[in-house]
Amino acid sequence: DPPSLHANQLPSPPYTRDTFPGHSAWIDGDLKLHRIESATSDIRWELYDLAKDPSERMDLWNKRKNLKEVHRMQQDMRSWLVSVVASLNGEDYTP
Repeated sequence: DPPSLHANQLPSPPYTRDTFPGHSAWIDGDLKLHRIESATSDIRWELYDLAKDPSERMDLWNKRKNLKEVHRMQQDMRSWLVSVVASLNGEDYTP
């Protein structure tokens, strides 16, 4: 059967805007922020200074998680993830 025959069986929207399973990363300047969501929806964050630690061996999350810059990076990443889901759901395309 062609896939189009089963399109009506897909959830609508196919992807929700409140969960982003898997691993995402966001780089801003020298900082790289990792968002890792487990299968149980637990989220773990990691933060690295790429200029000082290009191999990402020293996680700075516990030392810097309360900085405004890190909060802004989290917000920027969330906005990007929401835009990715919108694209997957076809919301930014006109027929």
